[in-house]
Amino acid sequence: MVTDVRLPVLWLCGAPATGKSTVAWRVFSDLADQELCVGYLDIDQIGMLQPPPDADPRCHRVKVDNLAGMVSNYRAAGAQVLVVSGVIDPEHGHDFAEVAVEADIMFCHLTVDEPTLRERLAARGWPSEAADEAVIMMSGLADPPFVTTVIDTTGRDPQGLARDAAAPVTPAASTPCTQELPECSVGEVTIVIGPRAVGKSSVSWAMAMRRWVSGERTVYVDLDQVGFLRPAPSDSSLQAANLAVIWRNALSRGAHRLIANGMVTTGEDLAILRHAVRPAPVRALRLAANPDTLWDRIRARSVGSPSRLIDDDLENAAPEVQRRVHRVAVGQNTEYAASDLGDDLIDTTNLGLEEAVEQAL
Repeated sequence: MVTDVRLPVLWLCGAPATGKSTVAWRVFSDLADQELCVGYLDIDQIGMLQPPPDADPRCHRVKVDNLAGMVSNYRAAGAQVLVVSGVIDPEHGHDFAEVAVEADIMFCHLTVDEPTLRERLAARGWPSEAADEAVIMMSGLADPPFVTTVIDTTGRDPQGLARDAAAPVTPAASTPCTQELPECSVGEVTIVIGPRAVGKSSVSWAMAMRRWVSGERTVYVDLDQVGFLRPAPSDSSLQAANLAVIWRNALSRGAHRLIANGMVTTGEDLAILRHAVRPAPVRALRLAANPDTLWDRIRARSVGSPSRLIDDDLENAAPEVQRRVHRVAVGQNTEYAASDLGDDLIDTTNLGLEEAVEQAL
């Protein structure tokens, strides 16, 4: 059964460590396995504007406006359901439903018993004071009228939780269409590209941090994180459309710089991204590294990182997975070199992070 009305958005919300990302990704995968066209979005990925506007210190309204603008992009890409995960403010969560008029948002609050929550947060290295705040946050989401369903995750497996969370969802009809993106204002855009494990995220994040510390309002975007759709898109159009929304909203709040990173592998995809943020000049900065360096970074990534990204196959990866990713990364590095994609090149083989950032800036 489908409906042609608004795009169904299933938002898995809750306190940190209640299983939001894990369950949401499982819902996303399960719906895709049912041959539905489905998108996924981590709400934190569309609110990285710093320093924040004075009237919006937690970038709540930034996220509201970005999600509202991105809903039509997922519809244009053919999405029948959009799955969202992330923490939500109990007092202001209703803002999303009120502003995102093209979406039918269902908020599913995931809870867990307090001992389990504290155990999970301790495993992440959270101090007890922060765990106290998480418990208060979880309690605050117990009664808001915008919450549609509440699911206790204590002792349950992700498969069953995903099934229960997705039960109220009625997919929309898939109505893909071509969008013409409006022009943005002038600013400066840098997109860091390169093979897997070369350090795109680390370098681009450190570049953004430098700008933030200096007080220069800058928005940061991980292109992969704003382009999850199954079946997978044939080009970077969804990433570009979502990038344009984030950039326009950042510009309206006084930002003049955007720093992004992503696996951009063709001149066509890079051209689509450039067009999305026009007339801002785009600097495509390509990182490279030799095979031994790529291997060292893959092994380091596999040990773990304090910042977790969804769908990261290198997190706690087995040796055979590490070897497979290394083969892919070396091949990509070779293909990049052959195509000479990008405006500038930094060989990071013998560079530490700070050295690479100095060259990038």
